[in-house]
Amino acid sequence: MFLISRVFTERMLSAFCEDKGIFFKMVLEGKLIKWISLYAVLGLLFACHSGVQAAQKEELAGRYPLSYTITLLPSSKMAKVSIEMGNTHLVSLVDFNISKSSCRDFSSENKLQRKTGHLLWFPSGKQASIHFHCEINQLRASSNGKKSYDALITPQWAVFRGDDLVPPAKVRAKKGASSKATLVFELPDSWASVHTEWPRLQEIKQEQPEKYRRSFKIDNPSRKFDRPTGWMIAGDLGTRNAKIGEEAGATHQVWVSAPTGSGLRRMEVLTFVQLLWPHLQTAFGQSPDKLLVVGAGEPLWRGGLSAKSSFFLHVDRPLISENGTSTLVHELVHVFTGLSGKLHDDWIAEGIAEYYSYIILQRAGGYNQLRVARIEDNLSGRASKVKKLRVASSSGATTAAAALLFRDLNAEIMFKTKNKKNLDTVVQALVKKKKVSLADLRQVFMQVVGSESTVLQSHLLHNKG
Repeated sequence: MFLISRVFTERMLSAFCEDKGIFFKMVLEGKLIKWISLYAVLGLLFACHSGVQAAQKEELAGRYPLSYTITLLPSSKMAKVSIEMGNTHLVSLVDFNISKSSCRDFSSENKLQRKTGHLLWFPSGKQASIHFHCEINQLRASSNGKKSYDALITPQWAVFRGDDLVPPAKVRAKKGASSKATLVFELPDSWASVHTEWPRLQEIKQEQPEKYRRSFKIDNPSRKFDRPTGWMIAGDLGTRNAKIGEEAGATHQVWVSAPTGSGLRRMEVLTFVQLLWPHLQTAFGQSPDKLLVVGAGEPLWRGGLSAKSSFFLHVDRPLISENGTSTLVHELVHVFTGLSGKLHDDWIAEGIAEYYSYIILQRAGGYNQLRVARIEDNLSGRASKVKKLRVASSSGATTAAAALLFRDLNAEIMFKTKNKKNLDTVVQALVKKKKVSLADLRQVFMQVVGSESTVLQSHLLHNKG
């Protein structure tokens, strides 16, 4: 039995896969006999054949592999990003929108072209790649010399959004072509963990357990060019997780992660989410397969910020505020619905999230009707000076006013349908549209109720700006 070095094996595999004639010539001349047995040759043939078959299968299916590698660099507060693409004949152009990007130093062996606010990449060859660097720290605000961040990297950990490390992109590809993407992190030696909202790459779990812990499968069926978006956290972390609906064979997972010593009460957050999950799923008719809650303290922004299947929660935010609303539930509603507003209609997604932030707690048995009335009195006070809802970005006061409008809309729906339907029905229809406007809301109300809404003629909706 002979031992074969990894490098030598890779060379043999390359020789066989790229030119079988050269490989067999080497065998017949005896150059390999002293290194390998017949079984090794057969194993090599099988490995290469399997790899070629898999690649051919992807190609026939119109799939082009994308491999993202993100290397976190705490000393420079940067991330090095590399993207490799196979089956490049399926893609003629990748158009990155870098107008608001903190990424720079783009390089590639392929053609790159800059246009105003855009970087055009023309992949070609057997395997194409592009490389660049991105700043991780994202300053959100600065007041009285005190800075707060949306994303931050320290010597011990990093909290950031994948959206900031890979600019949004459009592709020019053959009809029906789509990507099959993976993400692998390269971490500093002392960093043990990394978590994202994406599932881990199960294919390598047994053979490469160390790489498995930092590898993810990126799959967004609505996109031709998959990007590793959402909240991410890496470093010296404390993490708790649970499966929801495990008894019924469900695959929903919840992960709560924060830097060690940050003060986030992970078990409280995890338990709270598990208790509310069935009520959220009933209200909105859908739920994420995997949810990641990322926590951290100063100098990160003291609030909550959501992504597709993940959200950030500052460690100082209580599960429930003294006014009865909940930042945690507010962000959960954003994740479960996936709603966003079109121009001047941010109030729709924010108002729905704020309204359900206390209604879900009531449905779970946390509040009686008297408590709900007190919460809404507080919202009325906060909204007292609001003149219009249709603004570019919803403030706290605007969100409070929007929540009260949805309270009234719920009452109108229940009255006109004789309690057969409520706001849940309208929201579930909006969820299918994702990005919504006032016109969409009025149309859905008409479809659900059968008549126009009086509430949606409010003076708060007459003007925008």
